[in-house]
Formats: sequence, C-alpha cells, structure tokens
Amino acid sequence: MEDSEKTEEQLINEIAKLRQQITELKESEIKRKKAEEDLKKNQQEFASLFKSTPEALIYVDKKGKILDINAQFTKLFGYTLEEIKGKNADSGLILSQKMIDEGKNLTKKALKGFVNYETYRKRKDRSEFPVFISSAPVKVNNKLKGLVTLYQDITERQKMVDDLKKSEEKYRSLYERTNPKTKI
Repeated sequence: MEDSEKTEEQLINEIAKLRQQITELKESEIKRKKAEEDLKKNQQEFASLFKSTPEALIYVDKKGKILDINAQFTKLFGYTLEEIKGKNADSGLILSQKMIDEGKNLTKKALKGFVNYETYRKRKDRSEFPVFISSAPVKVNNKLKGLVTLYQDITERQKMVDDLKKSEEKYRSLYERTNPKTKI
C-alpha cells in the first residue's frame, strides 16, 4: 500500500511507531555512552592504582611479555618501561640464569591463581637481592589477559632475621656454657 492510499489513522500509527523507535535508539545510545564513560573511568582508576602503588609492579600478557611497569619497579630494578616493554619477564632481565626455570614455573602457577613466594631477583646492575613476590592473573570478562606481579624488597627484613638467628645462637651457646647440664 502506497502512502497516498493509507488512511490518516494508519499514518498516525506509523509515525507513533517511528517516534517510539527513535526514542529507543536515543536511550540505547545514552546507555552505550554511559557504559563507555564507565569503562574509561575504570581504566583510568586501574592505571592510577597501578602507577601510584608504593610497591614495584609489573603487568605482563599471558605469554609473559612485559606490557607495563610502575615507577617503583624502575626504582627497584633500574629498568625503564622503554627498555623492557615487549620483552619476556622470564627471559633473565630480572632473573639470574639459575632462576629462569623458577620464574617460568611461578608464571605458570600465577596464571592459574594467586602466588606468594620469597626468592631472589636481579637488578639491572646485576646485583641480586631477596624479594617477596605476589602475583595474580588479570581477567577481563572471565578471559585471561595476563598477570600483575608485585615485588617487595625484603633485604632489611632478611637482615633482621639473620641477625636474630645469630643473636639466638650466641645466647644459646652462652647459656649452654654457663649451664652445661641444661640444654635448650
């Protein structure tokens, strides 16, 4: 039926349907824009948290390729993002040769769930130091995207533990010498 053959009532109904469709499209567009704004805000919040965290952080994809680091990572390890972006985190940049297998195994475990571990890592200047590592998978819409790993230098803590052990040994030895019949 051509427009000229339609009744006034039919034309009014078609116009009403078109108005309804336009309204629905506008509402859909508003919802889409709000979702985009929320996503952008969430991305900015994540980036801000990542960058301002007081511990060294590295973000790698699921194959271990370095995507991002924060300023504390640079301070702890000596590398800038420009120097290491795109390189594999388990390739030996922050791992001594003897620790590469350990690093790969930790990455595999972390891709499946949270990992907390104490070990040693290597700075750019090749010096090794004790670290506490905490790593977790990053998932978006339930799809694995990579890992975020925190590195905490535990040199001072390790020194205190070692000093405490030495002190304990010293006082135990002293006590045993002064009280030979009593063993601790």
